Amino acid sequence: MIMDHLSRISSYCFENENMRIAQEFLMKHDYRTLPKEKMEIKGDEVFLVYHDITQSPLEEAFYEAHRDYADIHFTLEGMNFIRSTLIDNIHITKAYVEEGDYLLGSYEGDSYTDSYMGPGYFAIYMPEDAHLTNAHPIERANVKKYVIKVKVR
Repeated sequence: MIMDHLSRISSYCFENENMRIAQEFLMKHDYRTLPKEKMEIKGDEVFLVYHDITQSPLEEAFYEAHRDYADIHFTLEGMNFIRSTLIDNIHITKAYVEEGDYLLGSYEGDSYTDSYMGPGYFAIYMPEDAHLTNAHPIERANVKKYVIKVKVR
């Protein structure tokens, strides 16, 4: 997992071509002016999805993980909270669904990272990074954010 501000996205070196395409997209576009809808960047290999959500209580949330895609989450408005841990730590509660490239799980341990991301901050979750999204440990706030789905496998 990587977390940083979008103004520093150019400081990262990615070996994967699709990750470089996503990085270049973020370097060339002002995140505040992106369309609030799904947008293809490179067909189904790199695409942008807009989310306008109200965060649920943490105890109602679940971890998700992927096999083929990395997620680049970045915040437009609000305080986006994401908790992450290694995929090996989670107890799988919904087996892998190939069509959506995800599995779901829970984790009760204490080996995790909490990220609080205000506007302009991003976090990258690779397939081995299980991440709990759309929840908040304290308050149920509205968050507007984007996720770039990047095929890495």
